[in-house]
Amino acid sequence: MLSRLLRRKAANQRWHRSQLLIALNKKDHLTLGDAFENIVIFGGVGSGKTSGSSYAITRRLLELGLGGIVLTAK
Repeated sequence: MLSRLLRRKAANQRWHRSQLLIALNKKDHLTLGDAFENIVIFGGVGSGKTSGSSYAITRRLLELGLGGIVLTAK
């Protein structure tokens, strides 16, 4: 499964800043352009910041053949 996620896009394909990463609800969505400019996730201890939203964003980036970095402060 991981190998499928890590497949690279063809050299002639481009990523667009408007590419949808995650639909948060019917009105709000997170785009690739948002990810280029930074994403900050706030929440209390045990609220699922890493296991929920960070995991979903990272997985979607890998599906698109991109990478990223997740930093956490404790």
